[in-house]
Amino acid sequence: MAGSSVEDVHGTDVQLVDALAALTDVVWVDPPHRWRPGRPYGVMPGRLTDSPGVRRVAISVPPAATRPVVRSVATRSYARSLRRALAGTGTRSGTVVLASWQPVLPLVPPGFRRVLYATDDLVAAGPLWGMDTGYLTRAREANLAAADAVVTVSEPLADLLTRDSVRPTVLPNGCSPATFDARAEPAPGIELPHPVAGIIGQMNERTDLRCLRAVLEHGMSLLVVGPRHYTDRAQAAELSSILDHPRARWVDAVPREELPAYLAHMDVGLSAYADTAFNRSASPLKTLDYLAAGIPAVVTSVARIETTTPGAVLVADDPAHLARLAREAAGAPRDAAALRAEAARHSWTARAGQFLGVFTGRDRASAGC
Repeated sequence: MAGSSVEDVHGTDVQLVDALAALTDVVWVDPPHRWRPGRPYGVMPGRLTDSPGVRRVAISVPPAATRPVVRSVATRSYARSLRRALAGTGTRSGTVVLASWQPVLPLVPPGFRRVLYATDDLVAAGPLWGMDTGYLTRAREANLAAADAVVTVSEPLADLLTRDSVRPTVLPNGCSPATFDARAEPAPGIELPHPVAGIIGQMNERTDLRCLRAVLEHGMSLLVVGPRHYTDRAQAAELSSILDHPRARWVDAVPREELPAYLAHMDVGLSAYADTAFNRSASPLKTLDYLAAGIPAVVTSVARIETTTPGAVLVADDPAHLARLAREAAGAPRDAAALRAEAARHSWTARAGQFLGVFTGRDRASAGC
């Protein structure tokens, strides 16, 4: 039960399901959408991304489903529709994995194992989404109480979701090394003097814009690849000001398979996350993508990940420190093969096997199953 649509963001749940489909049967349930004539319902034919074995289910709910008066009705409607949709696929037992905020685990039918897969601190996300944090807290606690197992992507998130001394299993996000395996030809039209620091992914309030400005002030070029989604007008204006710099370029969202051509311009990748409650519980995807492309990463302290390759991921204390580290990393000798090998240790294939191992007691990927 996904937290985002396949068409929105190629995020954690999509990439994990891609890998899980090679190991087991998967039914992907889209987030509930407001019913409109002509909108899909039930089992959707075709494939989910590149996974031919994944069956996809779309479910409608009443309009204004997140409003206080409607949401309890919408939640029960969603659960009833889910049961009918699963019955339509012939699924009678297995594991239901919830990766969204809807309080539906208590309504999962008998015969299914219930797993809460926490990829973010959804309560801390409330202000970003314009949702009531009190309601999100109650939804989280209902799902935790109903869950047979809880999996999180970070240690801070596991700390947050520990109940009655039962600690969740931590499985950090992964990457798809094959996407970046060969060094691509640089994308045309990007003419920036080296060294180039780059950042990929959505640009929003989660990014510490002071880091991007500091990189420019330290004489580096800046390449930003990804859509811009700001609700804070001041931050949106600040990003525009940064991108107006003659050594800065912005490219809107590109298909994932085209990212290597833009990463090929970069000497170092940035994961410049602001120090917020939401970010502290996150497990950044982009950092591993940089390594898979054979370039080092410089990150803020809330975006650190565990690596074994010296110099692969450098952690900065503040924006000026990040800019200095980025400049040093860009000029240092680079062992691209070692960086890619580090990324391969965190592949989604490995994560999928570990994920199934939480429920079976056996790592399916390493066992070759």
